Amino acid sequence: MKYLGAFVRAVIPAPAADIWALVSDPTRHPQLAGSGQVVQTEVITEPPFGLGSRFQSEQNINGITYATVSHVVVYEAERRIAWRIGLPGTPAFGQIWHFVLTPQEDGTLVENGMVLPYVLPTIFPFAAGAQQFGQFESNMIRPTLHNIATILNVSPPVAYDVSIAPPTSLTALLPPAALLGVPIFLGFGLAGLELLRRRLAS
Repeated sequence: MKYLGAFVRAVIPAPAADIWALVSDPTRHPQLAGSGQVVQTEVITEPPFGLGSRFQSEQNINGITYATVSHVVVYEAERRIAWRIGLPGTPAFGQIWHFVLTPQEDGTLVENGMVLPYVLPTIFPFAAGAQQFGQFESNMIRPTLHNIATILNVSPPVAYDVSIAPPTSLTALLPPAALLGVPIFLGFGLAGLELLRRRLAS
């Protein structure tokens, strides 16, 4: 069993502090998001912004507008920020996104990635579905890194490291995938037993 997700890494020729100022400010996310789905964002908790802070976003997917509330679950200044998405008035239960910044001689290695709190078996056809999802998400993440460079008025990345699996640092925030897979195996097992019972009874 594996979680669904993806991440993209690239070097942006800018100081980590400048990039952090963008990615750690949720009100800038509509400008950054490569998906184009984030319309407007506002912080809804008192300053200072950090671990435990919440921000509300207006999302638009294929003409359908809805609101989400994200909870900051990791905050390491100028290093890493992660937030988990929920709905207004509910605990955070959905996907987790993060940015990770690693200073380098030629700029900053920026990782943007996500994980869904759902697991799939690693066998066909489920594995193929997981790969398609990871490819879809990575295609939407890549423009985010390009947007960061554009906003900072520096050269866009020339190479991208793409993964169609979620970052391990994000899956570590969730229960073990095998544990979540138990209900799936039980469901398949019960369905198989029922089919066998019907065949024997016929």
